[in-house]
Amino acid sequence: MSDDARQLPLHEVEREQARRGPEIQRLWLQAQVVQRGTGDVGPAVEVVAVDGSEEGALPPYRRLDPSHPHTLFGEITVDRTSYCRRGKGERAQQTKMAVVATVYTQPPRTRTPQEVFEHWFGLAPPPPRVTRDAAPPRARPEYTRVWASRLKGRVGIMAEVIQEIRQRDPQQQKSWVVRTDGERALPQSVKRRLRGVPLGLDFPHVLAKLWGAAYAFDEEGSLKAVAWVQEQAWRLRHGEASQVVQGMRLSATKRQLRGQKRKAVAAIASYVYRNRRHMRDDEHLQQGSAIATGVVEGACKSLIKDWRERSGMRWTPTMAEAMRKLGAVYLSGDCEVYWAFFVAREHQRFHPPGSWRPLHSIEEK
Repeated sequence: MSDDARQLPLHEVEREQARRGPEIQRLWLQAQVVQRGTGDVGPAVEVVAVDGSEEGALPPYRRLDPSHPHTLFGEITVDRTSYCRRGKGERAQQTKMAVVATVYTQPPRTRTPQEVFEHWFGLAPPPPRVTRDAAPPRARPEYTRVWASRLKGRVGIMAEVIQEIRQRDPQQQKSWVVRTDGERALPQSVKRRLRGVPLGLDFPHVLAKLWGAAYAFDEEGSLKAVAWVQEQAWRLRHGEASQVVQGMRLSATKRQLRGQKRKAVAAIASYVYRNRRHMRDDEHLQQGSAIATGVVEGACKSLIKDWRERSGMRWTPTMAEAMRKLGAVYLSGDCEVYWAFFVAREHQRFHPPGSWRPLHSIEEK
């Protein structure tokens, strides 16, 4: 126990125990679940009917099914191995989803929705040329920390992210902002663990969804599709998400869309409506916060696209996880520190203290 902790008054100690106690108990419960294993008992399991009327079946296909039950102390991740037969049309090697997160510090940059709109659609005139000395340097993200994992899941990654944020700014003197890609479970996890922190949706993800809906209404590359996306993006930037959803559904009904186009528009409308409360980019821009997750997208490209999804690559879950962790260490700028740590640990593993001694000693005289 540190000297500062020894001198804390009793009411502050009780307050810290009440605040950190549930999280510590959640981590203990998570560790207990991990130690139990995934229930993998071998390459196949023989399944026999209860009455013994049928011969035993041997489902040879194994897959890891993660679940996220809610306990008294919070959400945990439970991985269980399920045995089944591969479904029709299901490939033997399927891409698994990984969770990628970053934490970085960046000075605020105040902008208007008009500036962002013109930047994304290329409507603004080119900026005047200035010399390198006269141009003000644009503030870039600093102290970036990257995580990437599929085995830990979003709960494990979220716990490490929150721990990193609180270590950097324990008194919360800076403005915290969280950006997600709109995946269903992420906003709920963020709200439970970071109450009061503004949560926003990544604008490029929303823009990609709008393009998908535009191609369902009009031909790809047409001027009507471009104008429709620009209009909807402008309305979303001003907090009119509900009106955009209503217009999409009404247009799909009036145009009598059928089949895949109708399903695509319905899915995109549900996506926008589900995340409508997180599309307050006009307020975030006034505060100088970023509205895009460019750092995360760059990490996804480096860790997932370039390293694992090239032609002919086949990875086991263990090796893929190791490569993701090593890549995250490199992108975080801790490669040299990690390599020194790795060399020291390997030296200790191969040459433990007290197990060997030098045969000859040379003394300088």
